[in-house]
Amino acid sequence: MSDAHTQANLFTTIVLAAGKGTRMKSPLPKVLHSICGWPILRHVCAEIKSAGSQSVIVVVNDEIFPVLNELEWLRDSSTKFVIQKNQKGTGDAVASCASVFGHTLPEYARCTLPEEFSVPHDSYLLICAGDCPAICFTSIKDFVVTCQDNGADIGLLGIRLPNPFGYGRIITENGMVQRIVEEKDATQDEKNINLCNSGFICGKSRIIFELLKTLTPKNAQAEYYLTDIFAAAAQANLKCHLYEHPKAEEWRGVNDPWQLAQLEVMMVETLAAKWAKEGVRFTLPQTVYIEKQVYIEKDAEISPHVILRGNTHLGAGCYIGPSCVLNNVRVKKGVRIAPFKHLYDCEIEQDIE
Repeated sequence: MSDAHTQANLFTTIVLAAGKGTRMKSPLPKVLHSICGWPILRHVCAEIKSAGSQSVIVVVNDEIFPVLNELEWLRDSSTKFVIQKNQKGTGDAVASCASVFGHTLPEYARCTLPEEFSVPHDSYLLICAGDCPAICFTSIKDFVVTCQDNGADIGLLGIRLPNPFGYGRIITENGMVQRIVEEKDATQDEKNINLCNSGFICGKSRIIFELLKTLTPKNAQAEYYLTDIFAAAAQANLKCHLYEHPKAEEWRGVNDPWQLAQLEVMMVETLAAKWAKEGVRFTLPQTVYIEKQVYIEKDAEISPHVILRGNTHLGAGCYIGPSCVLNNVRVKKGVRIAPFKHLYDCEIEQDIE
């Protein structure tokens, strides 16, 4: 898409982060597991805000709220919490936000607001999962702008997957979305469809909350599926826009530790490629670990098996020897660091042999 993504009109985002994440087999909430130095949820919120979302509403449960409420990076005026009380599915999660948009909660939804707040009632609304840390703000903007430019009542971001197991399948007719079928409810023919729901929905908030009133728990999991609003939209002849994104890997979610590890490999490679395009030289980049906050100036040289963590800043033309670990380290321009050095919370102004 062109530079249209820089012209996004105001929109609000609901991030779904109330899931228990039982497959992580950890007492730590899934969205707080670290990837490239940040919790999963921090990646999601940062990219959404960079995309231009005027406010971010994080839907949580009673257990996770006290933990998230203490995190400094979530405590700003543009981030608010809604506590989902019933936890009856993704539709119930979004419906629990109805009151802050000026709507009445559906009968099946219950919520608690830690603080009273409201958002523009007629703005576009983006809905996304809180476990997709590889998303890019430019792709989010493109999706939102495309929905806005097309005057969509509701829009869906679709991806094609060679192995779509576990994803909701998008059923279309003449290029229009008719419904989304979840894995557990799909027929064999529907399971063969590789056009899948990314979990990102954008539309007019007023219409979305009206559609949520039509949901029922008549499915294999006895839950209120958010995705069922597309069947209701098709029946009401609403304008539903399908935006198919070519990079399915950006929208990958995390359900277990192995998926987290695989996604981190991809994200570290993306970070290394970003810095290489800025003039940084890597030897065996696939062996280097880089976190999100690291900054590297041009002409720096990074040897194999280097680990760069935290707020590390490498000056132009510096050299980092093999198997070094730098955590919150500032390296001055042109400085050379010999192999196997482990450095923490310091500033390096001269060569280390």
